[in-house]
Amino acid sequence: MEEREEWLAERRGIASSERGSCRGSTWSENAPSAHVLADYRNVRRTAPGDVIVLAEYGVHALVDERGDSVVLSPAQVLRITQTSATPWMRPRVLARLLTAPRNASRHTGSTVRRVSLRELELPTLSPEEVARLDEFLAELDRRLAALRRQVSALDQLGSAVVEGVAHGVLSIGDAD
Repeated sequence: MEEREEWLAERRGIASSERGSCRGSTWSENAPSAHVLADYRNVRRTAPGDVIVLAEYGVHALVDERGDSVVLSPAQVLRITQTSATPWMRPRVLARLLTAPRNASRHTGSTVRRVSLRELELPTLSPEEVARLDEFLAELDRRLAALRRQVSALDQLGSAVVEGVAHGVLSIGDAD
């Protein structure tokens, strides 16, 4: 069974790490074994905090929080290097600034709309501004995650109620 899954993974162009596989932008924790990577020359794995950028049809970026991912072309990986104790940039801030509307219009090409990473602009921010923006974005991400969990729970509740009514085991009474 495992051998068949590996064969299918190879035919579908799936690159995997020890913990997951990437099919486009979809991650699966049920990865085929890591030897699938043997077909890819010069494979490098991401590190925690790397920013993965896809610059086709706009700019899309995400922070690889765990690292150990394999990124296939046309996606690119940006790694922030620190030269001092105070970081000049943080991954979450970099990802969000790259996807800012001012960079979305920098595409070229008529068939496949691409954006050159060299053409993207980042504002000049002090380390203090970067830290404050990162704190704000982290709080925003926490709140968005909480809202997504609530929306998911409401969606599941709605589905369960409809299923119960459809099976005749639940009825909706008047609200008095």
